Amino acid sequence: MNALTLPKPIRGIYYLLQDNEIVYIGQAQDVVARIITHRHQGKKNFNHYSIHAIPNGDLTVIESNEIVRHRPKYNKYLPKNSTYMNKHQLRVLLGLPTLEISRIIRNNNIKAEIICGQQFYPLAEFESWRKKA
Repeated sequence: MNALTLPKPIRGIYYLLQDNEIVYIGQAQDVVARIITHRHQGKKNFNHYSIHAIPNGDLTVIESNEIVRHRPKYNKYLPKNSTYMNKHQLRVLLGLPTLEISRIIRNNNIKAEIICGQQFYPLAEFESWRKKA
């Protein structure tokens, strides 16, 4: 009896597309299984997908950067990453009250990016502020 040989799981980032528009970006240790789950759940309309295999490295940072770059309509949250943070994440990281974070944003003219319907700020701008302070 021959054993069925299944392909090894592909670790990486996947893109769900509707026609040629990227509608969702995700990460998984087994990308094919995750895409099949999306198809069975039926919550995201897509008719094509693309896989970027990443055997090593931080998938969260790559996924976050891709979400920022493409702004897919089904991504509702930006994974925690070291590139962009919302005010709450900045407050925790810097140990400052929200009012102080707002003052730093205003006084240093730090522009927010609207990602997944929320305001996120480039962490590099706060690193620059911290060096000046």
